[in-house]
Amino acid sequence: MILVDGAQVWALDVGGEAEALLVTGGADARVNVWRDCTSADAAVAAAGAAVAARKAQQLANALQARAQANALQGL
Repeated sequence: MILVDGAQVWALDVGGEAEALLVTGGADARVNVWRDCTSADAAVAAAGAAVAARKAQQLANALQARAQANALQGL
């Protein structure tokens, strides 16, 4: 038995592009449309990780350049 918000689900169907929609109907006489956002969430997370990696690389480059400048000043 499947429960959604405490009510029994009597019907379930999948559809839409890439079957990203789920429709349920049940004992509460409501039809609910659910959207699978798993791939969208993954894309947002990947974009955030790419930005963080780019910023970390920029910081590492700046620190390395500063270390080299300091070394040259000591000559």
